Amino acid sequence: HRAMYKTWIPKMAPSTASADPYFRLNSLLGSSDLLVMPITQNQITPVELKLFASGGSVHMRMTEKFMFGLFRKVDVKHNTPWITVEALVTERANFGTGQSTRFLHLSVADSEN
Repeated sequence: HRAMYKTWIPKMAPSTASADPYFRLNSLLGSSDLLVMPITQNQITPVELKLFASGGSVHMRMTEKFMFGLFRKVDVKHNTPWITVEALVTERANFGTGQSTRFLHLSVADSEN
């Protein structure tokens, strides 16, 4: 069980878990005029972790949500994103086979104005 701990606990750390969606977003939307930057939230987003048994193996589903801003480089100093993007990262794992799959779902976040 130590190997499971060493594999999955670091993936729950926000700095580690947010790196993958950041690089994906940046490769899709970043440009010479636009920057993708994480938006710091006042509260820590919880990790949703579900463990269950199926087919004689233990399975896991871990979901985390991160917020990113798409900033025009001329507006970065105002710290107001042009567009806010919600990145939902879901990872599924089968501990019996050692296989895992990671999904990234992106959506434009609702505007509060």
